[in-house]
Amino acid sequence: MSTDTWLHDTRRFLEELLETQGELLSLLRAKSRLLIEPDAERLQQLQAQEQQLLKRLERCHRERARLLQSWEGEGPEPPTLQVALRRVPRAERNRIGPLLEQARHQSQLLRNESITHWVVVQRSLIHLSQLLELLATGGQGTTTYDHLSRQNRGALMDEAA
Repeated sequence: MSTDTWLHDTRRFLEELLETQGELLSLLRAKSRLLIEPDAERLQQLQAQEQQLLKRLERCHRERARLLQSWEGEGPEPPTLQVALRRVPRAERNRIGPLLEQARHQSQLLRNESITHWVVVQRSLIHLSQLLELLATGGQGTTTYDHLSRQNRGALMDEAA
């Protein structure tokens, strides 16, 4: 593959990646709002869109690997697109470099949003676990030596269970 073709394909790849990342970022931000004000039906609708976007990201990942593998510039196969772009003429680098930087920035935003979702979901699970424990114990706190005592009965389950 010629350098011009490689640069054209890389530019096209970065444009597709940026579009996909932008759509996923918008979806994750909408999902954040729905996690704050729960709307299970709308969350399910977003899940299908999210799966489609994740498939597009997987295709982008494969395309990136293909681009790196098809590199025919100076030196061995570059480990990253950034390294490959350092090996092309400055004019070309100046056209594609900003796209690569924007993709890197959006990738960081996606990671931050994903971590935020993970934390919210984990906190929700802890909260639900605590609610279930309160229901199961009838709101009574358990002591360290509770297994020696029969006084603390659960509201939902009897001692025989």
